[in-house]
Amino acid sequence: MLLQPGKEAIYDVTAPNVKISFNKDTQELNIEGSDNVSEVVNIQTTNNKISATDEAGNTTEIYLSSFKNEKHEIELKMEEITQNGITVSNEKTEIKYEWKKKEKTGELKSVKSKAETKEREIETKYNSKKNETVVKIKIKGSKDDKKEGDEKDDSEKEHHENEYEKEDEGGEKNNKKEVLSGLYVVELSIEDGIINMNY
Repeated sequence: MLLQPGKEAIYDVTAPNVKISFNKDTQELNIEGSDNVSEVVNIQTTNNKISATDEAGNTTEIYLSSFKNEKHEIELKMEEITQNGITVSNEKTEIKYEWKKKEKTGELKSVKSKAETKEREIETKYNSKKNETVVKIKIKGSKDDKKEGDEKDDSEKEHHENEYEKEDEGGEKNNKKEVLSGLYVVELSIEDGIINMNY
C-alpha cells in the first residue's frame, strides 16, 4: 500500500519496470526504473544483481551470471528475473556495448551493441564517418539461422551474407537488416516480467 499525505491510500502490488541502455554522452550503463503508481524507483546494482524497488516496496531483481564494466566495453549476462520474490524468467539474456573514441576530440568513433535471448538477436554497428548505424535482427530457429561450424563453399557464403534480406515460405522476413542515419544502440527492458529489446 502506498500512502501519500492528503491523498487516498493506493494499493500498489505491481513490481517496477526496468530499462537498461547505453549513455551515449558518458559511455556508461544507464539503468532506469519506472512504475505505474510510484513516482520514485530506487535502483541498486552489484556485480551479481540489479534491484529496482518502488515506494510501496515492490521489487524487480535481475540476477547476473557476469557483469563486465571496462574502459571501452560493458557486458551483462542475465540468468534470472524475480518480481516480488517470484521468478518470472529464467531466460539467459546478454547485452553488450563496445566503443572507440577519436583521439583528438574524444568523440565516439564507432559503437557496437548487441542483445541476445534464446529467440532473438539484435546487433548494431555505428560508423561516425558515415554517421549511420547498421542494424541486424536475427530470429533464431528460422531456416536462415545457420549453425556455427558448418562448412560453406563460396556460393553458400554469399548466400549467408544476404540472409537478412531473404523471406521465408510465408512471405515474412525471418531476419532483417536496415541502415539508419545517426547513432542507435540496443536497449533492453523488463516490463510486466517480459524481456523486450529495442534500439
